[in-house]
Amino acid sequence: MNEQALSAFITAALAEDIGTGDHSTLACIPAAERGKAVLKIKEDGVLAGMEVAEAIFRRRIQK
Repeated sequence: MNEQALSAFITAALAEDIGTGDHSTLACIPAAERGKAVLKIKEDGVLAGMEVAEAIFRRRIQK
């Protein structure tokens, strides 16, 4: 996927998924709160989509 197509995909996905925000989360979790995740894998496998995931996270951090 080229950069322009990836950017358009991310923009559309975030607009659809986030919109005005998840109102339950907005009511319960302070806006400045940050989270962390740990991926624990018990068996060998294939992890796909990391480049797209990284681009999405970078986009969210920049805004």
